[in-house]
Amino acid sequence: VQLPFSVDWIVNLNRNDFQHLLKQQLLTQEQLEFVHDIRRRSKNRLAAQRCRKRKLDCIYNLQCEINKLKTEREKLIMERNQLTQRKMETCHTVSTLCQRIYSEANQQSEQLQVLASCTSSDCPLSSFPQIDALLSQYGSSLHPQNAASQEHTFNLNRDTGTGLH
Repeated sequence: VQLPFSVDWIVNLNRNDFQHLLKQQLLTQEQLEFVHDIRRRSKNRLAAQRCRKRKLDCIYNLQCEINKLKTEREKLIMERNQLTQRKMETCHTVSTLCQRIYSEANQQSEQLQVLASCTSSDCPLSSFPQIDALLSQYGSSLHPQNAASQEHTFNLNRDTGTGLH
């Protein structure tokens, strides 16, 4: 089909100019259909290109977000490992201190009562088997459940200045 103007011109004109161009030209019905078809296909092609570009941009943004999250995850894993290491070092230090206290103290009844009052499920020292073994050595009167009544006595001694040093 022969046209009095180029295909690029049809595609690149804005809508008003395109309508004005069609009114000025005397085109057959076949030519009009052809021009509209060319314009529609070209506009659709451009829209598809923009859509593909938006899709690629979206994929790129998502990939950046994935990389950012992976970096953050690695950072959190390293922080968790460091905290686990510090926790282990602290537990080792506490364990060493407990063993030192056990060896330096004469295992006096009052001292064991204080230890018993500290070995509740909330206390981190309760996870050390040495305390349970030591408490079981001296009977159930020093067990944490029975230590609550004995803690009152210790607090009175502490308030009067006769507690442990």
